[in-house]
Amino acid sequence: MVDSGIIKRFTIETVEEGIKAIVLIAVSVSTPSPQIAEEISNMKGVQSVFETSGQYDISAVVSGPDIQSLNTSIYEIRNLKGIAKTNSLIVLKSW
Repeated sequence: MVDSGIIKRFTIETVEEGIKAIVLIAVSVSTPSPQIAEEISNMKGVQSVFETSGQYDISAVVSGPDIQSLNTSIYEIRNLKGIAKTNSLIVLKSW
């Protein structure tokens, strides 16, 4: 199936331990959201980044082995040039 092009790639999903947060990010009007989203997506601890509509321009899923590493990642996001404000939500349970 790989040779015929039906299957293009394989993915392995593992159980991740540690702590996660969803970080909602508002970008200042003068800064392009895609530029900030790209910077965030390359940061350590960031699993995924989404451009969103509404009160926040970007949301990111951040993870780490403990609260300190998670806090470090969130702090780095907050300190990017062009960030107006953030709202961090610690994930308590996921399905």
